[in-house]
Amino acid sequence: MGHTTAKWCATTLLLCVSAFASPRTSSNSFIRSAVETIPQHDPIPVPIRASVESIPLRSIRDEGEGRLPLRDAVEKRPIPVLNAEYTYKLLGDVERINNANGFNTEGYKQYYGAASFLNNATHSDERLHLGNANLQEMQQTSGVGAVRRLVVCYIESWAAYRAPPLAFTASLVPRSCTNLHYAFASMHPHTYSVLPANEDFDVIKGGYRIATGLKRHIPGLKVILSVGGEGSDRLFSEMVQEPVRRNMFIESALSFLQEHDFDGLDLHWVYPGEKDEKEKDLVTTLLYEIREKFSSYGYLLSTVLPPFRYQIEDGYDLSAVSGATDYTILQAWDMTHGRREEPPAKAVQHSALHRDPGATSRDQRYDNIEFMVKYILRHGMAPEKLVLGVPLYGRSYTLAPSTNPYPGAPIDGWGEEGPYTQTKGLLAYFEICMAEREGKGVSGVDEAGNAYAVFDNQWVTYDTPSTIVDKMKYVISSGLAGAAAWAVDMDDFRGLCGSPFPILSAISKTLNGEEVQTDQSTLKIGSCDSNAPYLASDEESCAHFHFCTGAISYRMSCEDDRLYDPSTGYCGHQDVGKCLPGQSLRISVEDAARYLSHVYETDFEWNDEPMKAVANRDSERLTSDDVDIKKNKENDNKVVCYMTSWAFYRRGDGKFVPEQVDTRLCTHVVYAYGSLSPDELVAKEFDPWADITNNLYERVTSLRDVKVLLGLGGWTDSAGDKYSRLVSSDSNRSKFITKLIPFLRMHNFKGLHLDWNYPVCWQSNCKKGARSDKANFAKFVQELAKALHGAEMELGVAISGYKEVIESAYDLATISREADFLSAMTYDYHGGWERTTAHHTPLIPSPKDALSYYSIEYAIKAIISGGADPKKLLLGLSFYGQSYRLADVESTSGPGAPAAGPGEPGEFTKQPGMLAYYEVCYRVKNLRWKTGRQTNAGPYAYSDNQWVGYDDPKSITEKVEWAMRLGLGGVTAWAIDLDDSSNRCCAEPYPLLRAAGRALGRSVPSPPTTPCERPPEPVTPAPPTTTPAESDGGAHGDHGSHDHHTSTTWPSWNPTTTKPTTTKPTTAQTWWRRWRQLQI
Repeated sequence: MGHTTAKWCATTLLLCVSAFASPRTSSNSFIRSAVETIPQHDPIPVPIRASVESIPLRSIRDEGEGRLPLRDAVEKRPIPVLNAEYTYKLLGDVERINNANGFNTEGYKQYYGAASFLNNATHSDERLHLGNANLQEMQQTSGVGAVRRLVVCYIESWAAYRAPPLAFTASLVPRSCTNLHYAFASMHPHTYSVLPANEDFDVIKGGYRIATGLKRHIPGLKVILSVGGEGSDRLFSEMVQEPVRRNMFIESALSFLQEHDFDGLDLHWVYPGEKDEKEKDLVTTLLYEIREKFSSYGYLLSTVLPPFRYQIEDGYDLSAVSGATDYTILQAWDMTHGRREEPPAKAVQHSALHRDPGATSRDQRYDNIEFMVKYILRHGMAPEKLVLGVPLYGRSYTLAPSTNPYPGAPIDGWGEEGPYTQTKGLLAYFEICMAEREGKGVSGVDEAGNAYAVFDNQWVTYDTPSTIVDKMKYVISSGLAGAAAWAVDMDDFRGLCGSPFPILSAISKTLNGEEVQTDQSTLKIGSCDSNAPYLASDEESCAHFHFCTGAISYRMSCEDDRLYDPSTGYCGHQDVGKCLPGQSLRISVEDAARYLSHVYETDFEWNDEPMKAVANRDSERLTSDDVDIKKNKENDNKVVCYMTSWAFYRRGDGKFVPEQVDTRLCTHVVYAYGSLSPDELVAKEFDPWADITNNLYERVTSLRDVKVLLGLGGWTDSAGDKYSRLVSSDSNRSKFITKLIPFLRMHNFKGLHLDWNYPVCWQSNCKKGARSDKANFAKFVQELAKALHGAEMELGVAISGYKEVIESAYDLATISREADFLSAMTYDYHGGWERTTAHHTPLIPSPKDALSYYSIEYAIKAIISGGADPKKLLLGLSFYGQSYRLADVESTSGPGAPAAGPGEPGEFTKQPGMLAYYEVCYRVKNLRWKTGRQTNAGPYAYSDNQWVGYDDPKSITEKVEWAMRLGLGGVTAWAIDLDDSSNRCCAEPYPLLRAAGRALGRSVPSPPTTPCERPPEPVTPAPPTTTPAESDGGAHGDHGSHDHHTSTTWPSWNPTTTKPTTTKPTTAQTWWRRWRQLQI
């Protein structure tokens, strides 16, 4: 049966080869063969926008590049390139077709050894022995007959952005930790590869490097990367479903650990099995596959268990987890509320050792550490693999009115947020002990030995050093592997209430007889008078500073031979010139918090250039080369700059963020893209992780001197019939428009840019869509324009550059009359789907081109002839090239050369068939690619079997000047994140965009005086912190405060000075303005 089915599938695939992927195709759905073959009735297939927007998989053995570039390649997030040999084997095993006889399932099972591995006693025993060997190596003996138990210290990377002096980085971790868990890394939302949660801090500013660097100073320390956390459940659930996804995750995790010098992985999937009962088995499969991969590298593997019996029953085979991991952590906190967004009904303990007298009788029995540990051990977990997690934070509740503060008292919701952790329902231990020391309340112990504190109407359940000692004694008596502290950055690490790290010290001393060793020392030196906390320099030592809070003055030490900077309130610099002995300079804690994102820029020794030099250099350049603002305001020509959200995912020089936009060069910025929900048919975020969690919406709309519009649609989002359903219904159009205006206002967009590809011709197939789309789309534009203009917003509309689409899709006269401008998509006329090379943005077609209407000239004139106002029509510019793989390197290498598929992926864009301009110019300048020019089109470059047609400043100038002679209203650039914004090729930043501006008669900056001078790195915001929404009254976040997917806010990330004075908004242009304003 399987053999017959495979043959049928292969036959069907061959029949599909004749399909034609153009606007004139049949009504069949789009398939890969539609762009891999040449239809018999036409010499060249019509180009499809997909080459820059998605990545259909194909066989690596058949096509060396691995994917076919249609429009997807330019509008798709970069996927990390895995080890070539591994990828070749992976896709080969998955896609192998054995002489058209079907899928080779034996080869598949042999490679993906999860099922056979789990049922192979020999392999299981080997993995179990390996796990035990790793554990025994960690549990080093500290004396005769004494086993050194694990002391696992979690650190929250976002704690670095708390207000000083209670910001925490890994440099403060004491020697008592045996294992350091760095929380969290995340997963790519589409490829499931491991990514930094905040690349700016973790990688660029050295968060990872500081953590792993501790191994040089703390003998035996293992630094583990924790992946996941609250909000990652959906990605884990999707990842484990398919062997290919699991292997992508595992392979990327291995590369990530190697790249950043971690010693292992902590799989922090909070609750598997919640939505799919199959996940229980899939978790086991994943753990054993990771173990199998990690075995030869000696990496450690840990995971976490929830504190609820029913969750463990749903999600974990404890015996298998015990065998696969080196240790497993029981998250013994928040035990009284399974749903973290909902507080319990009364004041209860969240981490009781034996029982909670204030809870119900049922909860007293089950919601405690003793019950959970016994349950876990009874169901297969080896005690020497189990680590007890303890919280270094308290849960706080607001007592109901007129309620006495006793255990079990009625509550009225979560407690008030702390001044430093700023999360409702949560207080760090240092916040609790500081409040008690300042006389704001009292603490007590209930009849079962659980600690609590009362501050006015706030009731707090937390652990003290005494209750921690009791828990550690239980760890020893139960034979457990050790304890895990969530998180050491919430301990009293500064020693504000006594000795530093009191909770961690109780853990370490009880388990291993070791006192905490730290260079932190804090001395209470008297009183101070201030309504708000402040920091002050020490008159005698630059290695010390003073902290005033609650009318108490503390003298504190800087860590790691650092010096205190009185202008920022931060210990980081080593410039003795900033040391001002004999003076005590104050800065408020509130002001100091604003400068953290800046001080981290210069805090680490691997930064090549002092910030002051960069700031001064940039200030001088911008002053001398400042643009003529008046001239640009008088110039009516528009420069519409697309910026893509997925450029945020690129690495190194390829990464692009809103702070890099040079607003002197654009009149409008279009953020690509928003999405249309398929059911509700309303606008929504396309990628909430980038748009909201990483605040790209807020960051891009913060740009000044430019109008920022939201692009809606794009190639990928245009799949299917949802846009057609939207425009075809009066009620759907009305609902969309009614909800759109508040959505745009909420995110501060100044309008909308419609990017439906395309009415009637869905994704270029003009036989697939409804003919009524043409009239309905025009009606939609009319109604939408009226609403947007009434809200003082603008409307732009993307218009296809393909002849068939222009003729079929648009009522151009109506659309032109209603919209503010039209962006012609005059590119992608040729590409790697064709059998011969050609420039993809020809102004005038080559005489040999069989399809003469695929050119800029034809498209623009056709659009104008169709009724568009030339002054509203903008010429589309391509800041990327379409690339090919030459079929014969010995033959001609110019336009028309035989091609055998798409070109190799770029090092940053990672899409076969396209290269960003900054990747092309780098090849020409540094890799000695040969160049030529196609007449009336632009340059091309080639080397070996690689060929790319692209635009350079000269061809951009020629095309823009041609557009001006026709009276067009400006240009639209796809996309500025593909221009050489960082001057990688030593001409000038944004050479293509500047060339377009000059051709339009706009004032643009002069080239830098030093040819290879790069602009400074942009100052990016601190990572997001989360607070629960007021509407639901919930406190989010596993382990207290590390939920990254609730209501997201950003710390102040636009300071105008580093002096401790009141900030004043600037009116300067956006272009790296924050660097120009620095006065260090």
